[in-house]
Amino acid sequence: MKPIYNINEEIARYGPFVMITLEESFEAFQDY
Repeated sequence: MKPIYNINEEIARYGPFVMITLEESFEAFQDY
């Protein structure tokens, strides 16, 4: 896992696309 501040920087750079990817990743983790 990347540090939180790196994730925030990516959100600032890429916007909603990153949030969608993160949400899909969290859903995948929840499935297991």
